[in-house]
Amino acid sequence: MDKATLLFVDDELHILNALNWLFRKQYKVLLANSGEEAIELLKQHPVDVLVSDQRMPGMTGIDVLREARKVRPETLRILLTGYSDFKAIVGSVNEGEVFRFIQKPWDNAKIREIVAEAVEVARSTADAARKAEEAATHAPDTATEAERIGVMVLDEDDSITESITATIKSRHPVVVANSLEKAIEVLESQKIGVLISETQVGQTDVTALVKLLKQFHPEIVTVVVTGHNDAELVINLINEGQIYRFLPKPVKPGICKINVEAALRKHRQLAENPDLRIRHIVDKDAFLKKLGITHVAELTGGAETSAETAPKGFFSNLMARLRGLRTQTAN
Repeated sequence: MDKATLLFVDDELHILNALNWLFRKQYKVLLANSGEEAIELLKQHPVDVLVSDQRMPGMTGIDVLREARKVRPETLRILLTGYSDFKAIVGSVNEGEVFRFIQKPWDNAKIREIVAEAVEVARSTADAARKAEEAATHAPDTATEAERIGVMVLDEDDSITESITATIKSRHPVVVANSLEKAIEVLESQKIGVLISETQVGQTDVTALVKLLKQFHPEIVTVVVTGHNDAELVINLINEGQIYRFLPKPVKPGICKINVEAALRKHRQLAENPDLRIRHIVDKDAFLKKLGITHVAELTGGAETSAETAPKGFFSNLMARLRGLRTQTAN
């Protein structure tokens, strides 16, 4: 097989030279000194992985990722950024559907690991991604009874739950959960395709559930709607939870509707094309490391569990183990 192709985009030549030096032996490397140059290269060459800086004159990193989605939908997109770029980070999620964030300054071993993972995913799913994009439709949702997708809203905010329910209740069943326990009960008793979630409900951090869901149910699409607007939070939710959209509160009903309908289409795409689910693989190691454990089997009790084999009570037991591990870690 030919070498995989990487495209690095940065307006600083010394950054491009450093990245070229890191990767040129193992991959075919293309370099672009501007967003405009990057898009032209994408039009001319198949690219497996695109890595773009955010802060550039002219086209920003968000602009590059957004245009890359149109030109090469099969290309996996990575953004180089800092914690201070909150708006850019959110934009890269919502507009560029970023695969990973890499924080600057990067660690050489970590960036090699992330790029290698992205290359493997991109090469194994390129055909499926192209076909899915060609088949995608933005026509109004006309789901039949058999195609109705379960939507769960995990939030205490009545305005959000009412807006979502009013938007889609005639076409898709909506379940509202105002606690983590209720959410787990719903997940274990009903088929859910889209999760709209706050990051905190009451005093409970629910982001762990979001991250675990993507590990065991990659076909579930998550839209985070929150008043906690923190750049590090978004970075972690992408790298460890592969959220689909991040919407800072307050959210206008029209914006909410557009993003929920996009999430419904994405779920249907993942449900119909299982090969695409690997494109939503998460950085399990980073999540587990924070808990002081080395392998997901320590959470599952050694069980190899997937979306199809998860027994009743699995998620409640998993969250109980997670809480216990967090308590031990804190102590």
